[in-house]
Amino acid sequence: MKRILFSLFTFSLVVGSLSAQVEKQISSEIKKVVLFPYEAQEYRTASVQLENGKQVIKLTGLSPYIKKESVRVEADGNFSILNVNYELDYLNITQKSEAVKSLQSKINQVTLQIQDEETELSILKEKIDYFQANRNLGSKENKLNPVDFKTVTDFYMKNMEQIRTESLVHERKAKVYRDSLTAYNCQLYQINNKQVEPSGIITVIATSKTERKASLKFSYIVQRASWVPSYDIRFESLTKPLKLSYKASMQQTTGIDWNNVALSLSTAQTQVSADIPELFPYYLQYVYIQAKPQQISMQASASNIYNALQPQFRKANFVYDMSPDYLQKQAQQATSFTFDVDGLQTIKSEGKQNLLRFKDADVPCTYIYKTIPKLSDKVYLIGRITNWFDMGIQNGDLNLYFENAFIGTSTINTEQFSDTLDVSFGVDQGISVKRDKIKEFTSTKFLGDSKKESIAWRIVLKNNKNEAVKVKVLDQVPITKNEDFKVDVVTLTGGVKNETSGEVEWNIDLAPKESKELILQYTVKYPKGMNLVTD
Repeated sequence: MKRILFSLFTFSLVVGSLSAQVEKQISSEIKKVVLFPYEAQEYRTASVQLENGKQVIKLTGLSPYIKKESVRVEADGNFSILNVNYELDYLNITQKSEAVKSLQSKINQVTLQIQDEETELSILKEKIDYFQANRNLGSKENKLNPVDFKTVTDFYMKNMEQIRTESLVHERKAKVYRDSLTAYNCQLYQINNKQVEPSGIITVIATSKTERKASLKFSYIVQRASWVPSYDIRFESLTKPLKLSYKASMQQTTGIDWNNVALSLSTAQTQVSADIPELFPYYLQYVYIQAKPQQISMQASASNIYNALQPQFRKANFVYDMSPDYLQKQAQQATSFTFDVDGLQTIKSEGKQNLLRFKDADVPCTYIYKTIPKLSDKVYLIGRITNWFDMGIQNGDLNLYFENAFIGTSTINTEQFSDTLDVSFGVDQGISVKRDKIKEFTSTKFLGDSKKESIAWRIVLKNNKNEAVKVKVLDQVPITKNEDFKVDVVTLTGGVKNETSGEVEWNIDLAPKESKELILQYTVKYPKGMNLVTD
């Protein structure tokens, strides 16, 4: 008997302990979202009525794509958190998508419209039946005189024509509405037959010494959310800075809508692991670069077949740059930026692209014009942006505007590790360039076993604008590694030749409406029995 009483006492203690642990299911609200390139961090708040003692708080209705290890729960200091766990709830699905709600609303609306049209058709049918039932009023049996007969007939025909016309209009409208209803139902069927997603639950075990109302804050990293930067750059004048607009293309399919949240855009890569990375030895070595085919062909045409027979893989005469400047650029490239978007934002969990313009800035810029008249008779405007690292510019698409006109698209490549970011605004028709061969300075002479060609080019620049400009002009003279070939420069009109590549560069200042002439002249001497392309 004592043993039975002891067992009952023990059972009552266990039951009492279980019943003392209160379980509460509460909802929460997303207050802030930090959107990373491939994930997002959601910040939620919830209000809970705490009981005295230990209790289980279940935060329900969350995304099923939460990273479990990223969950962080913050108490307000008046109660303690003993444990936090995240799990999936297969008994409760995520929110009904806005697409389903929208379709159901359209279905209800078009159903009412069909009913309205069918009612109108029913009324018109009754009118037709009535007139048809009484159309014998003008027969011989009723003995109407000709005047009354004509009046009745005209009345009948006029009303029947009007009724049948109205019936046709309502029948066509009803058909359009029925077709729309069929399309909406098919689309709703496809959405409803997709796999239903579970919801997420964060379970918090907490203890409190008193009964009180408390505020709970928690955050986590959620997958299936992303953003991609893009930019608009607008050129207005050579005397004004560039107008830079930052834009973001955002989307998310987390299963939960972000409604009226404070939004921040971050360029950081999310790292939630506590593991510290490890450094390994970094060995310097030569870099082998594959030569571009077009470079080989150009060298072959100017220097015969010699260069084309060289190996396609050539050893570079440099090693990895480990200078302080290079390391600083790498550190700047790795720096992340966070942009706080003004106002509250809404992004539905539909996977649709949401384009947002979130920042405008004036960008200090120096402008130069660049032309390669040997390849094109166009002059291009180049904007040179310095210290672009500090502006938070990332890789992205670029829309270019020149004096309020859209001129095309480009891309920004921030991996170039250069202090200056060059942006091309395309052709400026206000500056012209022309390159012609000077016939009187062009000749071919034979000297014993050798042939000597003289080549001369005239480059004419003209500034048709009402403001001074600076133009960089590029051309070239052939180069050779063959001892049988000899190239001598006669005149460059102040140009600077790169001895390695043969490129000639001029930096020309042009006043408004001013023209300048550049002369490029050189000679090529080679064996008489050979043919070379020398220009």
